[in-house]
Amino acid sequence: MKVIDITKTTDAKESVKLLKSQANNRQADTNNDIAAQIKEYIKQYNPKSHKIFDKREYPDRSIKDNDGQDITQKINRIGIPLQKVIVKKGASFLFGTPVDLSCETGTNKSFQQLLNAIKQIWTDNKLDSVNRQLARQLASATQVAECWYPIKTEKSNRYGFDSDIRMRMQVFSPMRGDFLYPFYNDFGDMIAFCREYNRNILVDGKAKKVLHFDVYTDEETVIFQEINGNWQLATLSTTQEGVEIKSSPNTTGKIPIIFAEQEAVDWDDVQSIIERLEYLMSKFAETNDYHSSPKLVITNGTIKNFAKKGESNSIFELETDGGTEKPEMKYLSWDHATDAVKLEIETLLKFAYTFTQTPDLSFDSVKGINAISGVALQMLLTDAHLKVQEKREIFDAYLERRVRLLLNYLGIMNTSLKDSVKEINISPTIVPFSITDATEWLSNLMTATAGKAILSRRTAVAKAGLVDDVEKELTQIDEDERKSREVSLTEPTTI
Repeated sequence: MKVIDITKTTDAKESVKLLKSQANNRQADTNNDIAAQIKEYIKQYNPKSHKIFDKREYPDRSIKDNDGQDITQKINRIGIPLQKVIVKKGASFLFGTPVDLSCETGTNKSFQQLLNAIKQIWTDNKLDSVNRQLARQLASATQVAECWYPIKTEKSNRYGFDSDIRMRMQVFSPMRGDFLYPFYNDFGDMIAFCREYNRNILVDGKAKKVLHFDVYTDEETVIFQEINGNWQLATLSTTQEGVEIKSSPNTTGKIPIIFAEQEAVDWDDVQSIIERLEYLMSKFAETNDYHSSPKLVITNGTIKNFAKKGESNSIFELETDGGTEKPEMKYLSWDHATDAVKLEIETLLKFAYTFTQTPDLSFDSVKGINAISGVALQMLLTDAHLKVQEKREIFDAYLERRVRLLLNYLGIMNTSLKDSVKEINISPTIVPFSITDATEWLSNLMTATAGKAILSRRTAVAKAGLVDDVEKELTQIDEDERKSREVSLTEPTTI
């Protein structure tokens, strides 16, 4: 479908307006400006942009100096990057272990070739690392997308067949200055994907930041530009005859975009808790500035002579204020004043981690744990793994669409694989990061293969995950056992 088939107009401004019109309808609150909300999320993610640093929310203190003049005294402002901690830990548990790509290839050489090609593209584009980036971008801005495109290179056999095409990808995210606008038909199918961003281009011979609006459909890619307040189609290229090309075709017949979205950021439910923590810590720092140093209180008199700094056996000389009672001096004590603040801070931190299903694995939290079994380790991370299962509702479909798109490209690059592309089923499986007890795990595998075995040796070696080539390892194990038997037969028997 072409852009004009969707918008039903050649007016660039109206086309952009229509393609952006569904954005707010994707949220529960249809009156909410999603772009403004995402900008607020980005501010919350950056500790330096937190409310505690906003002088309109928390103004500096106005005091008088010794001469009675008004001066401004800066207050303590402590930002806590708890949003980043929640996001980074969640992404690490989700994609800390590489995604498993599996396929029942059997004796079908084309299936094996396609699986190897997908794994090579995965490696070339460092997708295991990119997956963690995508998870962080989604969790911190509610939107993320990736765009795939072929590039021309020197011919090689990198994908298992001769080709001068390599697959590359680019991440689109509000965290990088992109605003994303998928456009759906009445059946919920995405028929266009749009990306709005700023880019420096030459306008009237001068470099100028210009707003761009890229539109991807299954047939073409079109770019709109807003120059001097007017939207217009950008020129993608010019032919030798001087004809300007306003769109580029999509050879796969599919939108080359993988898009993911969630309703709110991962810390949304605890944002008020984080703001309260920052306020408490900042106020506590102010209190410390005023009361951490000892202060003397003198009653019924004044100090006649001060002790000198650093003087041992120092003596303060007091004189009476004229009354009958003797002058008295004592330090102002601060008994139990911090207990309530400490309790509130600890409780709020606990709530922040609990409500976001984020395990607190800091040194202070785990230093008292002695050696525990692998099962106990798994139980400690149960909440984090439950969060991974929730995220899989988004990323399972996301990864499957990525694989299908790459398979379509491979079918175009090598037409002999076109039929196999339609039949193959490559399953990307998310494996949550886990702390395992290797000794216990290997012991369980050995038990499962002994006696009335419930696992074959081949399956046990594969599940152990200690070698890349399972078949080669099985052959070596058989060879070692054969040599061991030969040695035992040649050894002399003692009577």
